[in-house]
Amino acid sequence: MESSMSRDRQSDHPANGNPKAKLIRQLRQHLSSSIGLEDAPPPMIESVDQLHDDRDDDLIALRQRANIYHVPLFSAHRFGPAITATRRLARKVLKPILMFQVAYNGANARFAEVLTRRVAQLRQEVTELQDLARDRADTIAHLEAELEELKAQQKLQTRAIQKLIRTVNHE
Repeated sequence: MESSMSRDRQSDHPANGNPKAKLIRQLRQHLSSSIGLEDAPPPMIESVDQLHDDRDDDLIALRQRANIYHVPLFSAHRFGPAITATRRLARKVLKPILMFQVAYNGANARFAEVLTRRVAQLRQEVTELQDLARDRADTIAHLEAELEELKAQQKLQTRAIQKLIRTVNHE
């Protein structure tokens, strides 16, 4: 179910028209069906923009790949039954380690989602604070302009008073 949501989300966001990212997503879908996984491993990040675009995909991949205990055991190889039996035995022997790793992976996936939500909240708060700072800066600039105007009026009134005092003193 999550893989269909992942694919729906991927088709909704063709990486802002980036043909390279679209090709990568198509390759992921093709590889996922041929190697028997829900999604192919994500490619190495080549730029910060691509990191930003793939953040949701990476969180989905973290969530989907958290449970490493339940991977397919079958093999289409000619020695498939022997390989499958070996994998089952290895899974039984490694179960405590795998369960610990599953718990760790799940915790990391949840933590990454919490951090992603918190980063989004902080970005929103920063935007709001920037807007508030712009408003305050506009208010300060307006008040400074009014203050300069008052100073100019005060100078004119001071000169007028001084002129009036001089004329009264001369009379």
